[in-house]
Amino acid sequence: MLMKIESRSVKNEMPVSKGHSLPVRTVFALILTFAGLFLSGLPGVPSLEAATPPAVPLMTLLTPNDGAALNAESLRVSALVEAVTSAARASFIFDGQVRTGRHAGVLDHIEIAIDQQVVAQVSASPYRREFLLDERVALTNLPDGLHTLSLTAYQRQRSVTTKSTTFTLDRTLPLAPGNRVEAHAIPAPFACFISTLPTMPRSASPHLRGQIVLGGQSDGIDLAHDRVVLTVGPQTVVLEPGELLPDRRGETFRYMNPRDPLLKRLVIQRRGSNDFRFQIDAGRSWPRDSVVHLRIGNDWGGLNLATSERIARVRPMLDTAFAGQATIGAAGGTVQTTNAAGVVIRLFVPPGALTRDTLITATPLAAPALAGQTTNLDFGVKFEPEGLVFAEAARLELDFGAGTRPLTDQDFIYLVTSPVSRLPLVNNGRVGSTILTASLSHFSTVVADDLAPGFGNLLDWDPRLKNTDAKTFTELAVMAVAVRVQGVLGCQPGPECAAVDAAFTRLIAETSYSIATLLLSCDVDVASPTRSAFDHYVTLMALAQALGLDSSKIVECARKVLDALVDKVAVAGLANPSDVAVDNLDDLENQATGLAFSAVASKAHDKKHDVFAKVIDAAGALAAGDPSLAKLQRMIGLRARAQRFGFADLEKRVLVQSVAAARTAISRLQQSCEANPTSPATEIAKELARTWVLFVNLDPTVAPTLSADFQQAVDACAGPGDVILTSVQGAIRSSTYGKIFGIGVDEDVSQAPRRLLGGR
Repeated sequence: MLMKIESRSVKNEMPVSKGHSLPVRTVFALILTFAGLFLSGLPGVPSLEAATPPAVPLMTLLTPNDGAALNAESLRVSALVEAVTSAARASFIFDGQVRTGRHAGVLDHIEIAIDQQVVAQVSASPYRREFLLDERVALTNLPDGLHTLSLTAYQRQRSVTTKSTTFTLDRTLPLAPGNRVEAHAIPAPFACFISTLPTMPRSASPHLRGQIVLGGQSDGIDLAHDRVVLTVGPQTVVLEPGELLPDRRGETFRYMNPRDPLLKRLVIQRRGSNDFRFQIDAGRSWPRDSVVHLRIGNDWGGLNLATSERIARVRPMLDTAFAGQATIGAAGGTVQTTNAAGVVIRLFVPPGALTRDTLITATPLAAPALAGQTTNLDFGVKFEPEGLVFAEAARLELDFGAGTRPLTDQDFIYLVTSPVSRLPLVNNGRVGSTILTASLSHFSTVVADDLAPGFGNLLDWDPRLKNTDAKTFTELAVMAVAVRVQGVLGCQPGPECAAVDAAFTRLIAETSYSIATLLLSCDVDVASPTRSAFDHYVTLMALAQALGLDSSKIVECARKVLDALVDKVAVAGLANPSDVAVDNLDDLENQATGLAFSAVASKAHDKKHDVFAKVIDAAGALAAGDPSLAKLQRMIGLRARAQRFGFADLEKRVLVQSVAAARTAISRLQQSCEANPTSPATEIAKELARTWVLFVNLDPTVAPTLSADFQQAVDACAGPGDVILTSVQGAIRSSTYGKIFGIGVDEDVSQAPRRLLGGR
């Protein structure tokens, strides 16, 4: 666990006969074949096949760690596999090491076996050359004890590579409690992530094209709602949901910002359910030969553009000179060390957290492990052994008392899950404090128990139960794990397992009593509603239903809290109208609809309408005073949202205000032209054209003369004979200024926005 405060070849063609061609590699293959037949007939000359045997694929096993001890229902298996062909004078980098040969060839499939029994076979298609396997295999039928995991990679059905590791399945060990936030933050690696650089000499602003294929653990990509993070060397670009604009079919998403010094343009196109293509147009500040990491939602990948190496895992630089370790057993204990900067690292392991003596090592980082790290708190620590799970959460303490600067409320402890993700575990919350603390349940990602996460997701409600005679959710989670562990050992509730049956009955009774105790504070949550409280009641509903408990009172409480939350968000939104307030009300409406709270859903819908109307009026007032292209684009965007929400009156409202602002823009731009009659007003005409494009598909009944007014203004600015745009027969015609805009003659008007806007 780490804590932290190829270019693809171009298919060239070689002529064979007029009108036909063969790929270069096919011609070379034929030449080698004939040469082999000829040479093999000469005395003392070995055949080419014998002289250049096919190279076997390379494989690095990423998880599990060798010798890991765990208690889990399934095992996550991940490995980086590379197809290889022989080439005595060629080399490439794989998993940080220089290898002889070429990383080319064809992978067929990978077999996963436990104790020599094949448990899964994963096809390498469509990756073929390089494949990052990331799968889960079930452990429910395995007995406790030492087991051997083997991965075998097949290349062209002939060349075979096998990697093996051992792990110990021990169901007396604790299971990791579930954590929804952490589970969401831990990304799944791309199975395929390749990029092609242009063959021309590298420029300061490269253009990259590549392919992404999602891995076995991916939950899919939703480009309309997923955050996109791109890191290039030390620089980071974060695109929030909505910044990538879709085409009409929703298959291609684009981000454009020509003035951005790092990322001018990003295009991501879906080719299948798990297959995507991407294109990056870089800015002038793009570092040459850089390492690039891309994360989309919960999926990520990394590439070294200088060496074409796939980055499959975080590679922290450890400062082993300052490592500390201690053997801790069932009685608990402390691991402590101090890093080079004087920061004291302490891990407090409570009694009962471990069932056996375990050597725990804490090694400080020598450099930041995060791509795009900007904080001047360059500090981190790696804990080992990987995979260690605590029955009771351990407490990490970082003491900066001897450090060179005080902490602020902006400093966090981070769990590093990939170079493009940081999960804040705790914030000290006080300016001037010298200590940060965090609660750790495990040193790496472990499959959680089926039942315990229902309790683990409610742990921050423990304070409500601590001063009562009801069990806290931490205590209930421990009981749930104990019941589950005994069940896995082969003892199910029934006459032959009275102890387990009694334990399960007690768990249900204690959970029922804790829920009843919590419901006594429902009125408090209704009086001061929060989204966190509502989410907890929804989780409580699911937990009660899973245990067969009556959930009617929980449902009624959740309805009251959600109703009060709608009122609270609406009042704040009307006082300070914003897109965020509208989005929050839209989300609450969806929550109410999903839970069949029809009255609450209706209220949220009406409140969303009222707040959205104020957002439109505020944007309309800004556009009227300053009818710039950006503000008019904002109005058109609001119109689209009104359509999506089904607010016909607000759609008309935003159109009326948009047209008024557009006419103001026409007037001001014409005045600028008239003030400079002797010089061609190219930029002014261009701005008019861009603005006109926004209103091409406008309902003519709303503004019947707007298009003609735009055309008249453009003609006046452009000068005689230079017709930039015309709406005749739905076409755009180009001449002098058309070339400036980069459009061709008689292009369809539907293509105008992406060709003319030239911006975000």
